[in-house]
Amino acid sequence: MVFSAAWQVRSELRRTVVTWTHAEARAVALNVLAEADQRIVDLVESRRAAGAASSLDAASARLAWSRSEADAADSRQQAIIALANVAQALGLPASAVANLTVTDVLPRLSLPSDAKFAAARSLALRERPDLLAALADYDGTQHALRLEIARQYPNLHLGPGYQWDQGASKWSLAITAELPLFNRNDGPIAEAEARRKESAARFAALQAQVMSGIDRAKSGLAAAEARTNSIQRIVASLAHQQAIQQARLDAGDIDQLDFQIVRRELSAARLTEIDARAVADQAAAELEAALQVPFGSLANLIEASVTSVSFP
Repeated sequence: MVFSAAWQVRSELRRTVVTWTHAEARAVALNVLAEADQRIVDLVESRRAAGAASSLDAASARLAWSRSEADAADSRQQAIIALANVAQALGLPASAVANLTVTDVLPRLSLPSDAKFAAARSLALRERPDLLAALADYDGTQHALRLEIARQYPNLHLGPGYQWDQGASKWSLAITAELPLFNRNDGPIAEAEARRKESAARFAALQAQVMSGIDRAKSGLAAAEARTNSIQRIVASLAHQQAIQQARLDAGDIDQLDFQIVRRELSAARLTEIDARAVADQAAAELEAALQVPFGSLANLIEASVTSVSFP
């Protein structure tokens, strides 16, 4: 279906954009880290020359610098590849996105409020094309069963095929309305009822899968955002410590090496924050894809009334 295909394209684009922005952010953070490591190497080498540091200290500092330099180069390469994947997801040549910057991309997603999530979940279950197609298939089997019953028992009627259960926020099928016992083995009726039950089972399985996927994606996003928030508090604390150490450096209470070590700790923490944010961004994209509702439209969902829907 066109709508489902469109969501697959959108989801793939979101995934590639998150991967690209993550690689770009990592490259920047790793450059800062490498600069701090290089400065530490210079300072340790100066101390070693003065007899205040050992060769082992200098070797350890050089190894850390080499690793951060290699990681920065790798992240820059990953960013180039990721940007090419963005172009592929858009169906464009790589040259068309060569000047794309992080500020040009889709806005960052975050966990919606409970009210917005409930409205989006309800809308997803009522309007996802795959669920509607399964409902249409079930309705077709219900209609076929009605015709077979009408041919032999004109006075026996089936109720609505399915209805929207607003309290449970899901579709309920009318498979509980069993036929009288004497009809159960009546050839065409029995066959039509069996097809209806098979269709009902397929729909129930699909609806359960969709509901589970939405709830699982929400839980994943909540966990990822909680971890990101925790790391952000650590980064804020280290940034505060760096400001204090900067003041001490200016006052001559500590030397440049002590300050660079603090600077490096902050850079490493910011790198961890970037990685955590990338996980949260991917989790948000997964939730949006599971809902098949753009997060930017969630605010409008609260205003929409959700009424009970039934079909004959």
